[in-house]
Amino acid sequence: MSKQNENPPIIGTDYSRGPDETMVSLHMPLEAAESFSLALSDVLCWCAGFEAALTDLDSRTGPMGTERLRDLNIDLKNAMSRAEGE
Repeated sequence: MSKQNENPPIIGTDYSRGPDETMVSLHMPLEAAESFSLALSDVLCWCAGFEAALTDLDSRTGPMGTERLRDLNIDLKNAMSRAEGE
């Protein structure tokens, strides 16, 4: 087996859904995925606390993109479950 096959690219493309929808995949060790998921959870928790502290008189808004981060974390947790055979 060549060195190139032993270490797949971290980010790759998948055209399996057809030419109109190119998928991107991220390859990482399960331990790294768990660590990344925990970090995402911490960031999302901080964002929720920040948003909760805002008052009606506050002109600021919460951080943008929290919904997308939450979706990414759910997808990551689903992928980890599949990797663990659950």
